[in-house]
Amino acid sequence: RMIMARLQDFMEKFIVIEYGLENELMIPKIMRQFGLNKNYVFLLNKLYQKQPHFNNLDAIYNQIELFEELNNKIYKFEKSNISKIHQYTMESDRLFDYYFVLSKLKSYITLSNFQRVAGLEFKIQFEKEIKDIIHSTQFDDIDIINIYKNCYKMQFERDETSFKYLKNILVKKEFQLEIEEKKEINVLMNNYCISQINAQNFDYFNELFSLYKNAVEEKLILEENIIVQSTFRNYVQTALRVDEIEWAKNFVRENTNYLKKEEKETAVAYAMAMICFKEKKYQDTIEFLQRVSFTDFQYDMQARILLSKAYFELKEFDSLEYLVKSSLKFLQRESMINQSIKQSYKNFLNFILKLIDQE
Repeated sequence: RMIMARLQDFMEKFIVIEYGLENELMIPKIMRQFGLNKNYVFLLNKLYQKQPHFNNLDAIYNQIELFEELNNKIYKFEKSNISKIHQYTMESDRLFDYYFVLSKLKSYITLSNFQRVAGLEFKIQFEKEIKDIIHSTQFDDIDIINIYKNCYKMQFERDETSFKYLKNILVKKEFQLEIEEKKEINVLMNNYCISQINAQNFDYFNELFSLYKNAVEEKLILEENIIVQSTFRNYVQTALRVDEIEWAKNFVRENTNYLKKEEKETAVAYAMAMICFKEKKYQDTIEFLQRVSFTDFQYDMQARILLSKAYFELKEFDSLEYLVKSSLKFLQRESMINQSIKQSYKNFLNFILKLIDQE
């Protein structure tokens, strides 16, 4: 029996390597194709006894396929076993429910976000039914579904309890998730923290920084092995906001090579300028900002604001006045920028001019 078990194990490993399979639930199909009936039946029985781990849609779908294979096995070898056919069919039906509910939950969150941001109205199919599930205890025993129910409550109902639950899942790792699921949930949690900060709940800077640290550790920050420059900037800004200067320095040093080549010089210069300003090295701040040209509007304006603060701290009021007035002219020329964003920058710059007058 030991020899047969080892042969079975070697065969399974060989099939995985030979066919480049990503999970063992695909092995039975290959065995069935080659008429390896005994091995096929043995493996199906082994897989059926395993406790499934539903951590994404694919895991649920793979389990559905397992029950399809189990039914194939019954029809081929045990046609009289009606009770087994009934059992596996019921199991498949239950799994299809999980798959449908999780799919709808994820798409509902995505579409609702899009609807809110874009300001468009469109009908979401099964909206009432999904909301009923969200606000019931139904499917709470299926972790991945419960996670997305809490994602909805956090995002659209500002439920702090849901945020804490998700933090335990994501940061404290109370449930093992696939990396793409982690990325999705991480983005939703970041958005929640930012909305709380915008509502003047500044304690959430610490929560946001905790999420950013975790994202760096688990490489959730990477998209196709690249860090977007705006993300790079936001991580440094948030670290400095909670006085994590050394972390910010290490982040810049260890993650610079993940930036696109054409964005690297600008992103690093601005990040180092922010760090120098935090350390009250105002002349170094100016030097970093003057090294590069900022082509992105937001980058350009934020660099101008930071530069104006450095000039103010050094009491270089002539340079400061020239910078503020040129920045106001620059804003005037930018006709494609959102008016509320332009106005907020204008308000800040005009405030600086009033301070100069008082000096």
